[in-house]
Amino acid sequence: MLRLLRPNFALYDVREFFRRPPYPGTNVTLRRLLNLYLVRFQRMRAHEKLLGYPLMLTIEAANVCNLSCPGCFTGVGDVSRTKAHFPLPLYERIMDELGDYLFQVELHNWGEPLLNKNIPDLIQIATDKGVGTTISTNFSFPFGEERAEALVASGLTTLGVSLDGASQETYVQYRVKGNLDKALENVRGINQAKHKLGSSTPRLIWEFHVFEHNVGDIERAKEMARDLNMDIDVSKGWVVGEEWDPDGPYKFFQAPWVDGCEFLWQRAVVQIDAGVAPCCGTFFREDDFATVENESFKSAWNSQKFQLARRMFTARDGSPEAKALVCYECPETITREEYVTHMASGGARHDFRGHFTSNDGFNYFFSRKAGGGKATDPAHVIPLEATASRASDSYESS
Repeated sequence: MLRLLRPNFALYDVREFFRRPPYPGTNVTLRRLLNLYLVRFQRMRAHEKLLGYPLMLTIEAANVCNLSCPGCFTGVGDVSRTKAHFPLPLYERIMDELGDYLFQVELHNWGEPLLNKNIPDLIQIATDKGVGTTISTNFSFPFGEERAEALVASGLTTLGVSLDGASQETYVQYRVKGNLDKALENVRGINQAKHKLGSSTPRLIWEFHVFEHNVGDIERAKEMARDLNMDIDVSKGWVVGEEWDPDGPYKFFQAPWVDGCEFLWQRAVVQIDAGVAPCCGTFFREDDFATVENESFKSAWNSQKFQLARRMFTARDGSPEAKALVCYECPETITREEYVTHMASGGARHDFRGHFTSNDGFNYFFSRKAGGGKATDPAHVIPLEATASRASDSYESS
């Protein structure tokens, strides 16, 4: 059954349209602003073929990791692509095409980005183009003074460090094989490098994902963050299965958008093998929408699959081609459909309540397995409550 969604300016917050993206470290040029408003206009109208370029680019700098976090494809041992570091020539080509339009480059996704020894070069290329950069790392491995100085000198804007606990015993329950002392030592090394080089960047953020087992560590973590000149971001952690403490005080850092999936219009994800994914939630090569291996980004950005996915925000028609895409049953797509129906029936933007949470979105993607397996199968998932028994596998400095 065809269901028309009829995108309309009335569905959007006009103030949000003109707001500049909250991405620090970027030189806001006229070209970037014109592209920003073009992309937002096309998103508002649910255009399928885009004239503009994305505002944010996610690059998988390395699709390997030293930890075994239970809520991560890489952590539970899933494999979709050859283990590698992002090719520098490919990155240079992408940045030559997109660099003048981007507001941010994010150099992480499902792997540990700082295992890529070329990270300072990747950052420097973005810095030279006036684009802000961000990295999220577990930082639980030897890094050293020389590498710390190279990272700071590259112009990195923001460095988030995943520290889900204020003690080793708590931290290792999710960051399996991790060593909290090593991660904190590396943070101190970055602070020393900033002081030596006279740099105010990168901004350091303690990323604290709250679970039932680490709620009691939050206040201590805040004190430790202050001592390390770090800001702290406390957000609710995703879990496989039912959301923990759904009525509690801790919130996920985001919820499904009502204005149409940000990724399909404004954010691009390029994988290690040049595959262009529809969003950062996907992992398997089979869910890619295009490739930039032998074609321009603009061509990939307007591939048949990308256009079909964007069409779902106008008409989610249930065709076999649409159902084959990862976007079809995504909470983002369904939330958008429900929102437009709500508005068409006389509802107001402020009183719409979607029934999906970020935990639902996580589970949707994490349950998609190559070959039809599910993430909740015992062979795939590492239950959080079972990770304490793996503490003996924690990182030992070499």
